Parts: sequence; structure tokens; C-alpha cells
Amino acid sequence: AMPGGLFPAYVDLHTAKPIVDEAAIFTIGSRGDSFYEYTCKQALSRANLAQRRMYAAACEAALNSVKQHLIVDFPCGATTTFSNEGCAFVASATYDGAQRSFQAVHEMEHLACFIIGPLLQFRASSSEGGDDAASMMRENHALAQRIGHTCVAMYDATPTGLAAEKV
Repeated sequence: AMPGGLFPAYVDLHTAKPIVDEAAIFTIGSRGDSFYEYTCKQALSRANLAQRRMYAAACEAALNSVKQHLIVDFPCGATTTFSNEGCAFVASATYDGAQRSFQAVHEMEHLACFIIGPLLQFRASSSEGGDDAASMMRENHALAQRIGHTCVAMYDATPTGLAAEKV
């Protein structure tokens, strides 16, 4: 089944509904980054409390789905400055409508590095809630750090210092 909180990369311009057909693509890299980034930013920037709550709920659902379905942890390479710490990447995914199956694709686009901001932003905006919120804040901070290690390594791994579009 398709996880809630994630949205496919394509939306029908006439109906504003997500296109989930035989081969829907889910990514927080190119074609998806702005949706996730601005959904979370709206949770902090809207003056209207009802709108802030709506965007906060959408941001939380998206981040939770990303964490549950698209995060892949791995040891950092010995040649990185983070060799003793963990790394993580944000996979893309496909949904086969005919088979009703959701499958992670183990590749990361460098544009997905933006997710560090929403992870930390939402962590900061969710400070109410006691122990659960504090636990989520620590978890998001640690994940943001592991993704950050990967993003830095993507640039450090090339002679030019420019990261590839996708690894």
C-alpha cells in the first residue's frame, strides 16, 4: 500500500489531485523538493492559526513518512571526515498501482539535502508536548546530522567539489 504523508511527483493540473497511476514516483529530490520544503515553511509563516495547524499536520505526516519509508542508514566511508559516525540518505520510491506496491529506490538526489532544514525547523516548532516532543527533537537532530554527513561527502568525493545530481 501507498504510505500516507508522501505525495507523488506529479499532480493533475485540472483537478489538483496527485497522479497515482501504474508507476507513480515519490521523491524529495527534483520534482518534489519544493512541495515538502514549502509545506513545512508554511507551518511557521502563516498568520492564520488554522492554516498553520493544517500545514504543521501535513509537514509532520510527510516527515514521519520520509523517516519511516525513505531513510537508509549506512556507515560513512573511511575516507570521509565522518568515518566514525553514521550517514543516511533519502531514497526515492515508486508505486506500482497495478500491483499496489510501494518500493524504495536506493538513490539520493543532492537536492534532497534540503530535508535537513525541515527536520530541524519542525523540531524547533514542535517544542510543546513534553517528553514525546523532546524525543522527536533529538531523533530529528540526529537524522539531520547523518543526512548532512552524506550531503557533505557527496561534494567531498569529487575532484571538483561538485556533487553529482544523483548517487
